[in-house]
Amino acid sequence: MTTIEYLSQVKELDSQIDIDTRELARWREMSTRVSRGSLEPNYNATRNTEAPFIKCVDNIIVLEKRITSDIERLSSLKGEILTLIHSIDDPDYRSVLELRYLDYMSWEEIAGKMKYGKRWVYSKHKSAIEAFETAMKTVHDNSQ
Repeated sequence: MTTIEYLSQVKELDSQIDIDTRELARWREMSTRVSRGSLEPNYNATRNTEAPFIKCVDNIIVLEKRITSDIERLSSLKGEILTLIHSIDDPDYRSVLELRYLDYMSWEEIAGKMKYGKRWVYSKHKSAIEAFETAMKTVHDNSQ
């Protein structure tokens, strides 16, 4: 995995949490609209006698567990990345990395926020990635 792929995991995981949260809302909405099953005894062995809302509840439980797990992973990943970013000495490098990979800003937005041109941002980003890679290697070497 490249450094940029590593950093981009935050946005991807955050997007997946958003998707799953919307899906969870749909299942919750659907669970309130599903008709209840018949209370009459049913002797047809091939017919599903389970109440329809049970499937909704099962899907809700699965999604809630997945979202909780993903939020924990996202929090941990952001913590790791922030620790590495904050270990970089150059404040411009830190700002470019935080704005790009933790605030999900476009190159244009970063340039505007930092009051520089896009070329400057690209140049700083390249150097910031190299500094981040160095920080990662230092942490990795110290942990062995």
